[in-house]
Amino acid sequence: MASRNTITVGNLPESTREADIIAFFDARIKNAGIVVYSIMYDLQEGSKMSKLATVGLNRAVKDEALRCNGESLSTALGDERSHIEIVPPFLGVVTLDFHKDWEFEHVPRVYFVHDIGGDVYGSWINDSTGHMWIRDSLPAQCLNSGLRGRFSSLAYDASGKVEDIQIAAGRILEFVAGDRCPCSIQPIFFVCEGRGGIVLTQALTLLAEPAVAPRLRFMQQVRGIAYFGTPFQGTCSASSGHRIMGMVKRLARPALSSGELSRLMTAFNDIRNGEEIEVLVFTGESPDGPKRKTTRISAPPFQPPLTAVGINAGDRDMVKFASGNEAQTAITEIIGMIKGKRYSRFHTVFVIDDTGSMRDPVDSNKPAASGETKWDVLTRGMQSIGDLAAESMLNEVDIRLLNSTRLNKTNIASGQEMLDILTQVNLEQGVGGTYVETALAEILGPYVARYRESRSRVKPLDVTVKPLNVIVLTDGKAHDAKSTEKTIAEIGKKLDAIGAPNAQVRVVFLQVGDDGAAAEWLKCLGTSQVDARKFVHVKTFRDCENSDFSEVLRDVLLRMTRAVPYDGCCSCHYAARRERHFAKCVVERRA
Repeated sequence: MASRNTITVGNLPESTREADIIAFFDARIKNAGIVVYSIMYDLQEGSKMSKLATVGLNRAVKDEALRCNGESLSTALGDERSHIEIVPPFLGVVTLDFHKDWEFEHVPRVYFVHDIGGDVYGSWINDSTGHMWIRDSLPAQCLNSGLRGRFSSLAYDASGKVEDIQIAAGRILEFVAGDRCPCSIQPIFFVCEGRGGIVLTQALTLLAEPAVAPRLRFMQQVRGIAYFGTPFQGTCSASSGHRIMGMVKRLARPALSSGELSRLMTAFNDIRNGEEIEVLVFTGESPDGPKRKTTRISAPPFQPPLTAVGINAGDRDMVKFASGNEAQTAITEIIGMIKGKRYSRFHTVFVIDDTGSMRDPVDSNKPAASGETKWDVLTRGMQSIGDLAAESMLNEVDIRLLNSTRLNKTNIASGQEMLDILTQVNLEQGVGGTYVETALAEILGPYVARYRESRSRVKPLDVTVKPLNVIVLTDGKAHDAKSTEKTIAEIGKKLDAIGAPNAQVRVVFLQVGDDGAAAEWLKCLGTSQVDARKFVHVKTFRDCENSDFSEVLRDVLLRMTRAVPYDGCCSCHYAARRERHFAKCVVERRA
């Protein structure tokens, strides 16, 4: 099949359909091989209501197509006409799909990186069926698996000279940085085709440099990478007569020699282990003759070693799945990677009030004999959190009890484990005051010290300190209220002095029961007099009395990872406006 390229066709009438664009070019260019990848509204500010299309065509006729700029296009539906604008392909981030509530910080962003000489659409579309699995199958199957996300393809100029891989790597970093708010801590995943994996690997090594620009400091958000047929050790024939991509001829020119490639992979392996980045490697298998892994082009030089996943296709078409069923192996592996790593960025500690008053009714207007106790409600809610951990959606979930400290547990793995611990609590022995300050000091004090140390090192990658979420479940006003308020204020000042991001430490007080005095005290914890940094949040019983406590607790945990409000950052304003535009756009996909 002829080599392909893309162009962008703008100022299209609102009634434009795929057939209109194909007819326009077929009437002017022979053997254009036109494929319309997408049609959407042009949402640039100040633009009139017109459409924009991304069009694939044979590379040999690209210049001829560009010369059609300014000519008139007529539509069959609506009989509209306009002078279209034809330009080279857009470079940057092309959003393929996104789900509701994508802005929550536990929701991952997935970026797709095409091969050198590839295309933002064409590299991933099956030429026979028109199926684009990263757009047509992966997002839907993620949603069916309980995963929300935002899925984008990176368009970078790699069709010309490739003497300097660092240039392409730097552009990718700029594209990703421009696509996200600087204060965002959303987990990032990459899916790479062929030598696009080498470009991305180079990009991540640049990202790890101590002198990297502040806007590019998102290494800790990178949680996983899937490589499809990436030539980690250079290329050569896997066997006699087997034709594979010419990495040596096209990449080894002054860009990266085999020695430089080896050093690059060694450096990235250190980064990968230090940052706990999950890696998947997919290798191609010959579609005819005896199946054989092309291990020389895809053998992963990682330590500890990885087991590659074989794809029943050649190296040139291993990401061009004809259908969702054909892509199922790859999709299942990628979803598993995202599920296992999307929450791994956070460490969550639940501080549980197990004093005797937890035996009282959750609603004081109902007698204990006819209503649930506070402990019943808390236990059921915490069991749901354990279930989240069992679904591999969370890790590093710890519980700390105020009185029964012998039952404190780290890394809760299931709802049953959570239930087993809480059923061992003897509330009759929980007589005495509610002392919160000691627990907060023991959790936050050492954590802030570790974080300060990690920031002071010459090489920040030496120590990785994950953001910390602390959720305090209590029914009454703390007997050490003043010292608790003082500790919160001091921790906030220390975090500000270090220059910690807003989401580095978050504390939520969630009231169990309707004690009025407790509610008033909890509200004052979120005031500027106590919490000038605004890292403490409060939910009283009255705030959520008409909701199921388990759902409230689950929602609190997920919302603790949300981005800084839009009104605090100009980049967030931009991201919010852009995503509202995406929600309005109409994309016409090929059948």
